[in-house]
Order: sequence, then C-alpha cells, then structure tokens
Amino acid sequence: QHAFSSDNLLCIFGKKNTQAEAFAKRSGIPFVSEQTPKENGYYYENIEGGVKIIRAENTGNASLPEKLGGEPVIALEKASFVGDMDLTEVSSAKLKSIGGYAFKGCENLKKINIGSKLDTIGEWAFSKCKGLEAANISTKALGAGAFTYCDKLSSVTLSDLEKLESTTFGRSGLKSLTLPDTIKILGEEAILQSNLEIVRISSQAQNVTLENNSMASDHLKSAY
Repeated sequence: QHAFSSDNLLCIFGKKNTQAEAFAKRSGIPFVSEQTPKENGYYYENIEGGVKIIRAENTGNASLPEKLGGEPVIALEKASFVGDMDLTEVSSAKLKSIGGYAFKGCENLKKINIGSKLDTIGEWAFSKCKGLEAANISTKALGAGAFTYCDKLSSVTLSDLEKLESTTFGRSGLKSLTLPDTIKILGEEAILQSNLEIVRISSQAQNVTLENNSMASDHLKSAY
C-alpha cells in the first residue's frame, strides 16, 4: 500500500479491511483498494444517480469523462485531480459536487464550464490553477480559497451562489466580479488578498449580509 502526497495525504491505496482503510476512514482521506473499479486511469465508486471519481491517475486526458462504467460522472472526491497536468478543460452538464482541493495545482487547466447546478464546490478546489483563464459555474456553495493563486483568471460567471466565502479569489488575476441575484452573504474577508478592483452585486439581490471585513481589499476601487 502507498499514498499520494504533497502537503497532505491525498489518497491511500491498500487492501480492504486493513488498518490502512480504517486510518483513511478516520482521517477522511479517500481510499482505493484492489476492488475499487477503475477505467482509463480513473478510480471510481457507484453512488446514487451515477458515479464519483475517487482518484485520476495518469489518464492523459484533457477533459473530464462523461461516464464511467456506463454511468454518468456526477461527483468528484476531494483532491481527485490534484496536480493533473494533462487536464485543460473542466466541462460537464451532470456534475453535482466537487470536493475540496479537487483540481489544485492543475496548471494547464484553462477553462471551466459547468452547466449543471452544483450543490457544492469544496475549499481550495481550483487553487493554484495558474493557467486558468475563465470559469462559468452554477453552484449554491463555493468553498473558501476556491480560486486562490489563479494568476491568469480574467473572467468568472457565478450563478445561483448564496455565499461568497473567505479569500475566494486571493492572489488571483481577477479584476472584476458580478455577484448574482441569489447572493445572500459576503463572508468574512471574502475578497481579502484579491486583485479585485470592481465588485458588483445584482440589483435584484435582497437583504445581503456583509460579514466582518467582507469588502476589505487593498485594490478595491468600486463596489455597488
């Protein structure tokens, strides 16, 4: 058994019903065994409504698979694609959830276009995607630090978002952001460390709550 690692363990490979599996479950680390289904380099598990990718390993693919095992890919485990240098686009009409750190360090990823309505995107999901230029996403929840260190990011469209979490765009290249009419909360230090100069809130948004230092930023010139 062995483990992928960078700053933290990303996935543990081992045998079923062993201490390795028990440790993974206790620690909330994805676990893969010899019994885990694998197709074209993707380890996955069957869940209600489709499959979840647990870990992508040397797939050589530039985009996400639409199906595995004949079922639609609807979820991505945390850290499932960390450091994948082959990936250039994330596009899906079926995804429902993206785990934290899922695409961290995918430096050749340039475009995100998710047509389905996501329930959640985990923290730091796209952090350090240094080549990312544009993202079009529909999600209720976008985790803290989701787009940090995305140096080339110039265009983001967020639909259905209810809360902007802490440092979502920290150290990214994004200069302007329009928040949708569904926005309810700008979280604590939401745009801290960002390069945002303009933040627009839809005129249709109602009773938006601003938490402590939610608009604190050295670069902000206009917010309305």
